Amino acid sequence: MSLSALQGVLPEKHYNEIKALNDRITAHRPTSAEKQSYYDGENQIKDLGVAIPPSMRNLDISLDWCAKAVDSVSSRLILQGFVAPETDLNELGLDEILNENNFLVESSSMFTSGLLHGCSFIMVHQGNEAFGEPKTILRPIPATHATGRWSANSRKLSSALVILDEDKGSPTRLFYATPTELFNLSYTDRNWVVEATENPLGKTPVFPVRYNPSLSQPFGRSRITKSMLSLTQQALRTMLRLEVSSELLSSPSRYILGAEPEMFMDENGEMVNEWSLMMGRIMSMPSREEDGENVEVGQFAAASPEPHLATLRQLTNNFAGASSLPASSLGFTSQANPNSAEALKAATEELLVVCRDAQRTFDDGLRDAIVTALELHNGFNVPEDIRSITTLWVDPSTPSLSAQADAVTKLVGSGVLETPYDVVLEKLGFSAAEIIRIKSDQTKAQAPSKLAEVLQGRSTPAAEKDTTAQDEAAVLKTKADALGLLRRAGVEASSAAELVGLTGVKFIPGDPITIRAEEA
Repeated sequence: MSLSALQGVLPEKHYNEIKALNDRITAHRPTSAEKQSYYDGENQIKDLGVAIPPSMRNLDISLDWCAKAVDSVSSRLILQGFVAPETDLNELGLDEILNENNFLVESSSMFTSGLLHGCSFIMVHQGNEAFGEPKTILRPIPATHATGRWSANSRKLSSALVILDEDKGSPTRLFYATPTELFNLSYTDRNWVVEATENPLGKTPVFPVRYNPSLSQPFGRSRITKSMLSLTQQALRTMLRLEVSSELLSSPSRYILGAEPEMFMDENGEMVNEWSLMMGRIMSMPSREEDGENVEVGQFAAASPEPHLATLRQLTNNFAGASSLPASSLGFTSQANPNSAEALKAATEELLVVCRDAQRTFDDGLRDAIVTALELHNGFNVPEDIRSITTLWVDPSTPSLSAQADAVTKLVGSGVLETPYDVVLEKLGFSAAEIIRIKSDQTKAQAPSKLAEVLQGRSTPAAEKDTTAQDEAAVLKTKADALGLLRRAGVEASSAAELVGLTGVKFIPGDPITIRAEEA
């Protein structure tokens, strides 16, 4: 199942590109596997061979600091959906696409993978509905199974390779894409079968979701840095030394001066094992006064574990600084009193900056994937403004409901927001499903009063259909009321009409009853 068998089956340029992309995936897998092992807590301790006894080098000691560094960010990256400036995306099938692909839920795993490996990918393609697949598929792919060639001009992939299946580390099913062609390759009966089709999208349908990219590393960088790996190793060795120190502290070394070998034998003349001697609570020795010698028993002072605890405390602070995490979240604190709410908020401020940066860099790939999915779903018959869609995220600071309500109330009161727009409910932290239920309940609650207005003649179906006529009548009534006020104040009729904008009005002879003619 070597890729070399594709040579001669594919055009030379495509074969060379597939081989280069597959070599890149293979080259990055050891690094990805190492960071995955640190995330899972399965990494081995790198022993320096100095302070750890050989019998204790295989102790199973793990530390979840790297997992905490990744999960503390991914757990705050909660995707709510997408909106367009002028178009209801649900009318184009967005809710159907997201629900059928369970995308809002699976996006959490995709973000975790992207933080762990630097990026993840979203593959967009049409599904086979006859086999129960969604009409349009959004498929998250980890960086261990996909890569591409980044175009600095288009800021997208000029080619992409996805490993869909493999056997013992060798690919058996591949998807290769360019802006003009799509290739499905499968290894069957010791031969590669190639299915090539034209790409109707005009772009590579694989989109990287990148964390913290740079000009030199356009595919992003892992949340787990080299310093975090080094600090984790130092902490693991410190914990192992602390374990050794605890063992020695529990069973301190003793010494006996003036002892004879037979003093350590049992009644059968066999030497008593070392563990029994250490665990013995009462020890008796025969007297040697007749020899003029005394047996002296003593104990060596055990080393204090405090140096190891101090080292672990310092390593905790170092890791907290490298990961932008509060030290208390790493399970080590020396403060007797709990932190205040203000102190806790200040401690997480740097982490919130990391989360917002992750939202910003993830946005690009997410928007491209959703726009492409909507184009496929609607046969490319979509409004132009969907290319300006916005990603909706839950606020990573997770404010309380009372704080959100207070902020939104002030925004509404100042005129920045107006009710009953959906954005007000979104600002309050309600999910899309909750917003739908709230609006539905409001409609049901308003139905009886609207029916009563119709039955009482204050509102007619014809008037409801002709809102323009209602608006014009309201404006005319306002102007007429203003004209009446001016006339009763003594303003001449034509001047008053001109002031309120009622030009061309003819007045009948006479004055308002509040105006009296002067007596002769």
